[in-house]
Formats: sequence, structure tokens, C-alpha cells
Amino acid sequence: MVTQTGHTASLHDSPHGGVFRSVYNVSMPLIGFTTHLRHLAPPTPVRVDAATPRAALECVFADYPSLRGYVLDEHGQLRKHVALFINGELRRDALDLPVPADASVYVMQALSGG
Repeated sequence: MVTQTGHTASLHDSPHGGVFRSVYNVSMPLIGFTTHLRHLAPPTPVRVDAATPRAALECVFADYPSLRGYVLDEHGQLRKHVALFINGELRRDALDLPVPADASVYVMQALSGG
């Protein structure tokens, strides 16, 4: 379940065909994406009903399927140039580790070039 933050409890259609459940003051992980991924991802951080970063990503992928290929490789692991932050700490190794219900998960795509 993906929820928009700051709304009263209600169900509504997402812009990508799924359903968001808007909930106010619920303790669920918050997941956000760098601006370089927002053309494929939710434009603002969303709360998800998930116990791990992978489960949080799967919730988002349900409504934003094109995002999956930018974040995960063909083996379901984070792509080489994708960083995962949990509560502000870089944790590329934590995709399947439990996160607290009030965790903040941030996905960042590193840019390279000259």
C-alpha cells in the first residue's frame, strides 16, 4: 500500500492506474526518490506499508512499474549507481533488512560524467 502524506483517510486512484490509500498520522516507512528519478517515481515521498526497503520499493513499483529497471538490476539487486539511505545512513547492504515503522528510506541515483 502506498500512501500520500498529509491527507485524511480515503481511497483514490493513482495517476498510474493503481490505488493509493491516503492516511494521516500513520506510522509507516516514508520512501522518497532523488529528483533525477521523479519522472518515473512519485513526485513527493510516500508512506508505504512495508517492513524492508525491498518491500517498500515493491509497493512503489506497483504504481510506477517503469521505475524498477532504473533502481534494480536483472537479479533484483540495487543497480551499481543507486544509493539507498535509511534514516540518513547509506545502506546499500540493507535491501532485505527490517526497517523501523517510522523509517525514512531515500533512493538516490548517482550521476557520473565530466
